[in-house]
Amino acid sequence: MNDVGGNDMRYSYPVTAEIEISGRPPFGAVLRHRPGTVLVGESGGAFGLVPAGRAPRHVTAVAEVSLRVQTVVVTRPLPLSPDHVVVFAFGCRVNDPVLLLRFGCWDVEPVLARYLREDPVLDGLLESAGPAPGGRAWKEVAAHARRRDRFQPPFVPGMTCNLSFVELDHRPRAEPEPAEPEPAKTPQDYIWDE
Repeated sequence: MNDVGGNDMRYSYPVTAEIEISGRPPFGAVLRHRPGTVLVGESGGAFGLVPAGRAPRHVTAVAEVSLRVQTVVVTRPLPLSPDHVVVFAFGCRVNDPVLLLRFGCWDVEPVLARYLREDPVLDGLLESAGPAPGGRAWKEVAAHARRRDRFQPPFVPGMTCNLSFVELDHRPRAEPEPAEPEPAKTPQDYIWDE
């Protein structure tokens, strides 16, 4: 998918597109954005909303920020079973796009991954959880994740992120590539003890 400038998108959510503006836009040029999004302009480290249907003035870059509720999925491997991952899905919604970009959140997935990675209790529970989703350890993983989300949700200025669900998923490892066959041995390859 490309942004409005035809460049490859580097971000997934909440920033869905970004363009750099060099020089003054042509007379009558306006930026259009998709429904459910707003445009946020940047100039010298300051951010502000770009009015719809107007040419941006005095900005060096414009980002299209989605205001729609989005489910963002983050996975953690299950140490006792490398073929399984724990899937954490967060419902995310942008409340203040200017504040969000001011604090540097162009993609929320790494922020949520860090939130899960920096939880020592979750790490300990994952160490003891096996691949059976009905087991006691697995129920403790899900309960801890929900409890932490309720009392200490992810901190993302300008955005609300709430845990939607936790589940165990089987993801088989990639098949190893077949080894190169060894060349046939000749009698000279063997050493005979006499």
